[in-house]
Amino acid sequence: MILLQVVFLILIAGSLVFYIACAWVTYQFFAAPKLVKTTATDRPSMGVSVMVPICGLDAGAWENWSAFCQQDYPCYEVLFGVVDRNDPAIPLLEELVALFPDRARLLTGCNHGASTTKTVR
Repeated sequence: MILLQVVFLILIAGSLVFYIACAWVTYQFFAAPKLVKTTATDRPSMGVSVMVPICGLDAGAWENWSAFCQQDYPCYEVLFGVVDRNDPAIPLLEELVALFPDRARLLTGCNHGASTTKTVR
């Protein structure tokens, strides 16, 4: 009987230690100083190039492609690459480049250089 009481006492003490440790860790988590959000103008800008492979026209293509040019980032460019110079998307992309000359560039006749076209299509 006394052995059973000792076992229960050890289990209860272990549970109490566990819950106290959980309470302490939870307190430390919520008491930690909050990180201050920085805006794009607070940090040095890194130039980014977004490469978008294009093949044909899809429904909503203009909205999709123009959204690339309207991102809230200080220094980036969007490179639209078209393999076929007769692609029906080229007139739309030329209009997009004219609308966003500082953001968008159109590259036609791009040779993908891959041994397989599975990833290009």
